Amino acid sequence: MVGTCCAVQLAEQGYKLPLQKTIIDAWTTWTPNGGPADENPLNALLERYSAFDTNDWSSIYSSLANRFPSDRLGMTHFLDDANYSSYSYERFYEDIYNDPDAASRLEKIKTLWQQDTFDNLIPLLDQTHNWGYYFPRYRNVNESHCTSIIEFGNADIQEQNLVLKDFVNNIMDGTGPMMRAHETDEVSDYQKPFNLMYWLVGQLL
Repeated sequence: MVGTCCAVQLAEQGYKLPLQKTIIDAWTTWTPNGGPADENPLNALLERYSAFDTNDWSSIYSSLANRFPSDRLGMTHFLDDANYSSYSYERFYEDIYNDPDAASRLEKIKTLWQQDTFDNLIPLLDQTHNWGYYFPRYRNVNESHCTSIIEFGNADIQEQNLVLKDFVNNIMDGTGPMMRAHETDEVSDYQKPFNLMYWLVGQLL
């Protein structure tokens, strides 16, 4: 399973594009036209994956699918993640970082995160034959960051009777259709009972 990549073309103003450009500028030499002599991850990917388009970073998904056609690939994150989503958007959008209300800022961040997931990421994965995905809603620990850290518990999609282990097994067992699931229920995960372990972890973070 791999992490989320920018699901937009460089010519577009995608929500994650400012973050991706900042990373490239900080870590590598990079020019807007993607010079072939630039030393950066984009050109490194191009050397290994001929289908990768340095002007369309989201092509990494189809490139991986084509490079490893017999492998089963998986993507998972929480739809209400408030950690990686903050990192992705908060510092780049004036209406977010200038908003004095923390709850309002979080709602704006989650909106962009979910739009990137549903409008950009999922359609890309659906176009491949060997990408699966699993997007539960929320877990009340570590800002819903990462479905598989701390424990697998409470990373369920209740409306489909799925737990994270079902997704991992689907990816790893090598048989059957790829699992492609996301949660639509916006309430149930927030109504789960108090979890002492989560509270203790929260005191340490």
